[in-house]
Amino acid sequence: MAEFSPQFTELVSLIIHTIFSFPSKFAGGGSTSAAIGCIWVHLRPHWKEQDILEFLVHETTHNLVFIDELCYTHYTSYTDIAKQENFARSAILNKPRRLDKVFHSILVSVEVLLFREEHFGHPDQPCLHPPTSILLEQTCKSIDSIMEFKDLLTERARYLLKLTEEKLQILQLNHCCANLK
Repeated sequence: MAEFSPQFTELVSLIIHTIFSFPSKFAGGGSTSAAIGCIWVHLRPHWKEQDILEFLVHETTHNLVFIDELCYTHYTSYTDIAKQENFARSAILNKPRRLDKVFHSILVSVEVLLFREEHFGHPDQPCLHPPTSILLEQTCKSIDSIMEFKDLLTERARYLLKLTEEKLQILQLNHCCANLK
C-alpha cells in the first residue's frame, strides 16, 4: 500500500487501529459505526492486489464518514432515514437501501474511483467493485436518488455530496476522454 500512496498509508495508520480476519460465506469484510477504527476482512482467493487496496479505501472511507458524522450530524431524522419509503439507490450495490447506507456508498464509490484514477488505472474486470463505467453511472443515479430526500440531509451532508459530485464530474470527463483515445 505504501508503494502506491504513502499519504493514504499514513491516513489508514491514523484512522484504523485494528484489522482482523474472520471467515464468512457472505461478505468480504466490513466496518461499523459501533467500532470506529476497526475493519473486518475476509480476503477472497480471487482478489487481486488492486481489489485488496480498493477494499482498504472502501472501509477506511466508511470510517472517515463515521467520524465526520460524529462531528457534524448528517441526517435531520434518524427515524425517518430508516423508513422504507425514504430508501434511495445505492451507488455500489445498485439497489434500494437506507439513506445513510446510500450516502456512504456515494462517498465510498467516488473514493474508489479516485484511487483508480490516481494509482492503478481502471481495471476491465475488477472483483470487488463494478467496472469504472458502471460505477460512474450508478453513482450519478445514486446522487439523483438521494437528492429526492434532501430534506433528510443536513447542510453538512449536502455539502459533502456537492464536493463528491464535483469530483465525480471530473472523473466522468477524464474517463470519457480516455475512452476516446
